[in-house]
Amino acid sequence: MGLGGPDVVLFGIQAGLRLFGEARQAYVDRTRERSLTLPLPGLDHDASAEDALVFFHQTAAGQAAVGADARAAELSEHVDTVGPDHVDSALLQEFLWLYEYHKGVAFGTTMGDGLQPEDAIAALTIRQWNAGQGAPNALRRVAGTLVEIGIDYFATGPGVRKLAGHSPSKAIMRDVLTVLDDQDFQSAGLDGVVQTIFVATLESIGENPALVSGDKKTRLFVTSIAKGLADDVHQRLKGLDKDEALLAGDSLSSLAGLVFSSVMRSGADVVLNNPGTFFREVDEPGETALVQKMGTTLLDLVLAKDEDGNALQPLFTADTLDTIVKAALGVVAEHPDVLGLAKDEGGIRTVLAEIAGSLAKDTRAIGPDLFPELTRLVIERTGANLHLLWGADDDAENLALVAVRTLMGELAREPSAGAWKPRLSKSQVLNVAEAVLDELADNPQLILMEVDGRATLQDVISVVLQELSAKELDDLSGDTVVGILKVTVQAAAARWAFLEKLPGASGKTALAAVIDALFAAAGDEENATAAWTLAKGSVIIALLDVALSKLAEIGVTQHNIDALTESIAETQEELESGRFSVAEFAQRLEEAFQSEGGE
Repeated sequence: MGLGGPDVVLFGIQAGLRLFGEARQAYVDRTRERSLTLPLPGLDHDASAEDALVFFHQTAAGQAAVGADARAAELSEHVDTVGPDHVDSALLQEFLWLYEYHKGVAFGTTMGDGLQPEDAIAALTIRQWNAGQGAPNALRRVAGTLVEIGIDYFATGPGVRKLAGHSPSKAIMRDVLTVLDDQDFQSAGLDGVVQTIFVATLESIGENPALVSGDKKTRLFVTSIAKGLADDVHQRLKGLDKDEALLAGDSLSSLAGLVFSSVMRSGADVVLNNPGTFFREVDEPGETALVQKMGTTLLDLVLAKDEDGNALQPLFTADTLDTIVKAALGVVAEHPDVLGLAKDEGGIRTVLAEIAGSLAKDTRAIGPDLFPELTRLVIERTGANLHLLWGADDDAENLALVAVRTLMGELAREPSAGAWKPRLSKSQVLNVAEAVLDELADNPQLILMEVDGRATLQDVISVVLQELSAKELDDLSGDTVVGILKVTVQAAAARWAFLEKLPGASGKTALAAVIDALFAAAGDEENATAAWTLAKGSVIIALLDVALSKLAEIGVTQHNIDALTESIAETQEELESGRFSVAEFAQRLEEAFQSEGGE
């Protein structure tokens, strides 16, 4: 009976599952104890070594058996040479198992407890592979371990009763094993990736009900990712000497398993609901499906380094990679021609590569947990505003990425010695980033236009942080800083004049002058009640929002800035008397601007 590698492994697993009670447990235990030589369970073990020697040496059936089974011939010669009493107990037990098996085949006796002849043949084949017969590929080198894992999973784990007959689980496993059973797949260091992908397949079957349907596109989804990652690891190990390949193989196998599991867990729904996108041929007929390149692209990201040469690997966990997988596959499904993977350069590959190269450095300085979330934001906003934020021109910059990188660069910048700097939480930074991207979608000039050689957005963030730092506001909360950043970015997006310098000796921009005027009132120690109220973040943000909004409508001039300063002084008096309201401040400010004729 001819069996390929995948069938041998599956039959070996089924052989263990067909045993019951103590016999099955003994099989599992012996497999664990002797992972490279699988025992044959379910046979009668009352025979002696002398009976086995007589059978193998003096009967026609036994002599035919040792002629066909190298392991039986090897053990028979060994036992006969040293004597049964001097043979290692494990080897002696294996010798007796072989005797019972070949005797049963010769005389047509029952194999016991549902064990089929093909199961025993599979177990013998695995033993011969592991004994070093021929030049086994990566799958065959770890076949014994795969059988042990499979028995544990389907006998006592989440896969119980999922391997019977023509089950979808069985079909998916066979397909994955077939992909991994490539005859050219014999480089050193590949054993680990075979085992890792097999284990990840079992886990994915248990975790994702969508994979258990077993239909053609589901199986293609699983095997495409498995093949892409296995081939990618294979290519990365090529050219390394054996010791280097073995060392690198362990690390690559672990990361490939992380990517494989994440795509299975987080990408199945998106891919299976968009088969026309992800399973089409790309580039040239016969080339791999689009989905296959997703796994290799993500592995590139995990293995990437930032601008300083620091590895990104520590930034990734199962959860953080899931976040990126969902976002990436989602936008590829919406824009396969632009953000797809049909080209080696461009699309989602470019987005992820640029993020890895430039965003990770500043993200690490602020908080490593931000990297996957900011990556998600950039990918999603790029997809939602594709032609606005990133044109079809391959040389065009992704404005969403530039904006987030600009923001992170300013937040990571160290202030002057002894100056105050806001400390923002992960959620607060993301809040600002979302606000920035919202304004960017409304007005891309935040990035495209420059002030003194730097992007408008960078100027806004820099001005705000410098002004707040100069005020020594140690008690200013992170939420207040977030609110200030949001309303100032919004104002700058609405009115360029906020970034122009006012006439006079101060040389300040209009934006800086507004912040100055507001916080001068908040820091006025002579008016304690006013200072107390203005110390509230919600009041500061409300006043700043009103002031910037009114100036954006009426005009940003030195005259109106002076009017604003006077209105804030009047607001202090109202605060002292308990008559303050944001609505009245807005009305008074508008009247003050209009009374002077605006611009």
